[in-house]
Amino acid sequence: GLHNNNDGTIESKITTTNGLVTVTSSAPWAIVGGLAHLIAVTYDGATQKLWLDGQVAAQSAQTGTIVWGTGDWTLGNSTSTNANGSQFWYGWVGDVRVYERALSQTELQSLYTDTIWGWGGVIG
Repeated sequence: GLHNNNDGTIESKITTTNGLVTVTSSAPWAIVGGLAHLIAVTYDGATQKLWLDGQVAAQSAQTGTIVWGTGDWTLGNSTSTNANGSQFWYGWVGDVRVYERALSQTELQSLYTDTIWGWGGVIG
């Protein structure tokens, strides 16, 4: 899942055959109102990375195959018992994509440049 925490940090969680790994941005991320941002999570079988606007914001070593369970996959809200469903995404989600492989930094930077700034960077 992917959501923002009450302290402004952004968090992603991936479960593999070797367990759950949570990656959290190290500092609150300033989201400027009215501007579009690219947030991505990649996992290449060795490292889970959280990307913000084409740059790595946090990463953690992790191995194993992604486990696709029968529970919900969340985007924008944590349904964990600790969050009690209270960590809602602040803003609008405009484009969601799921790839069968981890995109490279070059690919993510291109998505950020072409997609975000192709819109003019403003959601209106």
